[in-house]
Amino acid sequence: MSATRRWLLAYDIADPSRLGKVYRFVKGEGIHLQYSVFVLEGDLRRMLKITHQLQAMVRKEDDVRIYAIPAKPWWRGFGPGLVPKAAELFGLDQWPHP
Repeated sequence: MSATRRWLLAYDIADPSRLGKVYRFVKGEGIHLQYSVFVLEGDLRRMLKITHQLQAMVRKEDDVRIYAIPAKPWWRGFGPGLVPKAAELFGLDQWPHP
């Protein structure tokens, strides 16, 4: 089995009904960072299962992206509410920050 890591999941769903369904599903799987952006934690097997479930919900006009987050990512953010408190459960508080 592959190692557990963090993943960034983002989506753009065309239909409001599907958008709500995808949002509720992904919210149960990860931490909501911003609009349609989430951080998830798990191994590749878990992410493939989530991918399979999402593929059953979306249509060809929808866009879903999942990216593996490096162990020591560099990031920069602007504005209020950059990272919710719950994200500290995943160690995001230790990421390099300006």
